Amino acid sequence: MSGVRLEGKMLTGVRILLCLLLLVPIGAYVSIFGFSISADHARWGEMGSAMSGIYGPILTVLTLAVLVVQVRMQSESNKHVYDQAHLQLAQADLTFYLCRLEAQLNAPVVSGVAPVVILRWFMVGTLDELRNFHLRALAVDFNRRHSTIIATWQAVLSIYRGRLVVNEEPYKQHLTSGKLKAISILSYEICAALDNCLWSSSEGQLDASYFFGAMQQRT
Repeated sequence: MSGVRLEGKMLTGVRILLCLLLLVPIGAYVSIFGFSISADHARWGEMGSAMSGIYGPILTVLTLAVLVVQVRMQSESNKHVYDQAHLQLAQADLTFYLCRLEAQLNAPVVSGVAPVVILRWFMVGTLDELRNFHLRALAVDFNRRHSTIIATWQAVLSIYRGRLVVNEEPYKQHLTSGKLKAISILSYEICAALDNCLWSSSEGQLDASYFFGAMQQRT
């Protein structure tokens, strides 16, 4: 609200300044040479020369200012269009990866233990628990046996990381809605377990940003 008021005050100030720039030269001319209308063509020529010399630079500066404003508005419009297209594409990619991940986690298992069952071991709350030797060995084995699940989850995390790079409100909202979408499709426990499993498999050495699970205690 304060930003709108400030913008309104700035616009009013610009209008007053423009009026002064246009009226002051005429007022100065009238105060010096009087308001009487002359029948002498030479006096009209002198006044025209004076006015053109005064208003010529003023109108040139105003024209340049209008062009600068138009270029800025066009640039902002282009950026808005680009941001919207980029966010829509990222949203579509995120939906694709999350649905694919849900299918991978719920796929029938011919032999062995279902991935969802293994991930329950990683539903822990602290980094100390993730540093457990047996849990780390389980994470490495899960990464080897279910590499497509881990790769799909890393693709999801990369989309989230892309939203962190740009410190603007649409990107922040997209990150929040993207995390909520992951929770609604997979559940928070599964998201945290995937984060924990990925962290545990590399003992935290993987250069990545985590958005769920035990790693949040560091932020």
